[in-house]
Amino acid sequence: MPDAIITSTASTFGTISGTFAADQSTITGTVTGTVTGTLSGSVGVPGPQGPTGATGATGATGATGATGAGVAVGGTTGQVLQKLSGVNYDTGWLTLPADYITSVTAPLAVTAGNLAVDLSAYLTSATAASTYQTLAGMSSYLTTSAAASTYAVIAAGQPVAGSTGQVLTKQSGTNYDSIWVTPVVGDRYLTSSTTSNTVGNGNKTFTIGTGLSYTPTQNITISYDASNHMHGEVLTYNSGTGVLTVDVNHHTGSGTYASWVVNVGGVTPATSVAWGDITGTLSTQTDLQAALDLKSNLASPTFSGTPTLPTGTIATTQSPGNNTTALATTAFVTAADQARRLQVSLRLLAVRFTLLHWQSDVHHLDLEQSAQQTLASERAPPKPTKWTSQRRSGFLDML
Repeated sequence: MPDAIITSTASTFGTISGTFAADQSTITGTVTGTVTGTLSGSVGVPGPQGPTGATGATGATGATGATGAGVAVGGTTGQVLQKLSGVNYDTGWLTLPADYITSVTAPLAVTAGNLAVDLSAYLTSATAASTYQTLAGMSSYLTTSAAASTYAVIAAGQPVAGSTGQVLTKQSGTNYDSIWVTPVVGDRYLTSSTTSNTVGNGNKTFTIGTGLSYTPTQNITISYDASNHMHGEVLTYNSGTGVLTVDVNHHTGSGTYASWVVNVGGVTPATSVAWGDITGTLSTQTDLQAALDLKSNLASPTFSGTPTLPTGTIATTQSPGNNTTALATTAFVTAADQARRLQVSLRLLAVRFTLLHWQSDVHHLDLEQSAQQTLASERAPPKPTKWTSQRRSGFLDML
């Protein structure tokens, strides 16, 4: 039913104009010309809603509105429309830059103009939680820093190539710088040791390579460098463990080291340096020095034992009549003896001639003395003459 209309004349309360709401609960309207008073009454209960009336005829079409803001004019093929500011319809045509994304690949995709990411093939949080340990739960596991300070780095692999029977040998002090070489057949002595020891004399223990050929009383050289090394004799060697004990009786240098080169004394290894590369003083090469000490100098040598001179050498250091300790060969002695014998023979011959001559003089002297005794029997006995004394003195000189 239509809304009820209540009208009050001005003679009572003024004029009230309004309408009931559709549910009859409120009155909407205006009150004018009011006077003091009270309006009371009741409104009847609305009746049931009547049937819907027939649809009215369509009204006339309204006028066409003003033209709205359209797409910006101009532009070229491939350009896109871009907002130029926050103002409505403020747009322009834009050429996309060369690095602008024009297409995507999985897991990205464009659906209805929207960019989407397909992560179905990737690990989800739920799968990760049920499959893998969380970072917090790995606190008891080994960290990189702990591993570096606790365990050794895995060594580099073996060099390639090589042949059956060859051995791995260090080429330098650089880590992993090694090659395959064919070992020298025979006794092996050259080795190394990292046992810490102090340079000095006395018994010392080293751990060296295993399976070597050391035996007691062998000479041995233990060297840190050209200025610090020790020399002595092997006391014991365990080829299974590599434990070596030595009696060091000579050393050069001082200090404590833990990087030694060990080799049998007096033996040059197949891979060692040539003689011309030996450094240091000769006296530090103990085995060589000991051998040289058994030799004599070329100039003014002093011999012991029974020395000999080369065949054909005759008194090159001696001369006849030289009464010194200079060396003479038996050939020289034989020649000197023959010369001495000839000299003695000549002197004996001279003595015999002198004796014969002296006997003749004595015979004449005896005749003269006999005559004188006859003539001077009355005089005193004659004294020995000067001539006789001179003859005797000359005879003695000849002897």
